[in-house]
Amino acid sequence: MDNRLTIPLPPRWVNSAEFEQALGAAGSPHESHAGHVGFFFPAGCKVLIDVAVRLLSLANQLDAAAKQVRLTFEEGESGVQGYLNRMGFFDCLAEGIQVRPRRPKVSGARVYRGANEGLVEIARINENSRYEDLPAKMADVVSHACRAREDVSGLVGAAWTIFAELIDNVFSHSRTRLALSKNGWVQAAWGLTFRKSSLPAMRKKAMSMV
Repeated sequence: MDNRLTIPLPPRWVNSAEFEQALGAAGSPHESHAGHVGFFFPAGCKVLIDVAVRLLSLANQLDAAAKQVRLTFEEGESGVQGYLNRMGFFDCLAEGIQVRPRRPKVSGARVYRGANEGLVEIARINENSRYEDLPAKMADVVSHACRAREDVSGLVGAAWTIFAELIDNVFSHSRTRLALSKNGWVQAAWGLTFRKSSLPAMRKKAMSMV
């Protein structure tokens, strides 16, 4: 029986549906008996931020399940690895996970944090330390993305309400057995993408929380 499972991603922009397809084609890394799980990023491969967050969560889960995990980037930091480094992916990646050709020595997120109004870096939420300004930072991205809209003020308020509620739920449920990771941290990664069609739903959801 092969003790290795390799999940190759396609050499193009990868959305969440294509990421799930790649997982399905290779086989579930959670259900597999393979002790070694690898993700391969070929030249030309780029991932949307929701895929980055899913990958981060999955890789850390596999590491916590005592599987050996390796991420291989064919283009190194000149490709998608550099993009992931800028958003703080490797800051939140479990130390036991192997990165090829090498894990970045310098965190792009730490160097340039806050310099891009259209980007909210991935944040690791620790149950013992609240990030009170995180909802505001994420709402600021909504403000930047929707600044030409007449209803931008209402959208920003709706976004703040939604993000604050989501983050508060992490803390509210962080002491359940299923929520705690093996090292006692509650891990959550937040990425932010928009479609104009999602804005009315965002406002409606926020109103239902009030």
